[in-house]
Amino acid sequence: MTYFPLLIIAALLVAISIVFYFRLTKKKKQQLLADRSRIQPSKTASTMSTRHAASPQPYAAAGAASINDHNQTANTQRAILIVDDQLAIRMMLSELFSSLGMLVYEADNGSTALALFEKHRMHCVLLDLRMPDTDGIEVLREIRKLSVEVPVILITAYASPEKMEEADSLGISKCFTKPFDIIELKEEVVRLQAQYASHSDGEAS
Repeated sequence: MTYFPLLIIAALLVAISIVFYFRLTKKKKQQLLADRSRIQPSKTASTMSTRHAASPQPYAAAGAASINDHNQTANTQRAILIVDDQLAIRMMLSELFSSLGMLVYEADNGSTALALFEKHRMHCVLLDLRMPDTDGIEVLREIRKLSVEVPVILITAYASPEKMEEADSLGISKCFTKPFDIIELKEEVVRLQAQYASHSDGEAS
């Protein structure tokens, strides 16, 4: 008889423990469902953003405007051809002139430069004197066969008097020695492009 109250107390403790256990389990499930509902939208947004970023963009040349954009805006937007085998210089100049709203075409060798010049109308050419496949003078000579008036600015780390005399005879607007003043180069390009565009537009009318 003395153990009966103890048995009742033990049974009550077991019952209370069972109820507490099920309530705790239910609360954990509800919390898990709430966490999943918060996580799911962010996963969807991330997937959509990745798909958008992965969509391909066509380019006419490395770091250059697309061919379709060029065809649509050739009459209103000025184009510049940057010919230099040093990637850092091409990237710097491409960013500079793109920020001014120009169509920028790049070439790291003479053959690519001539192919781009034949295909697109250029309003200015920045031409490195020394390149792996050909001399800048040879590229300039071929450019002058296609156009005698387009402004060509020579960029070089070193030019012998003989090379400079030959470049002058073929027709260059200016020569900048590396390292050059980028602000001065920008102003010269803008001035020459405006001059060439007004002259060529006047002839077309």
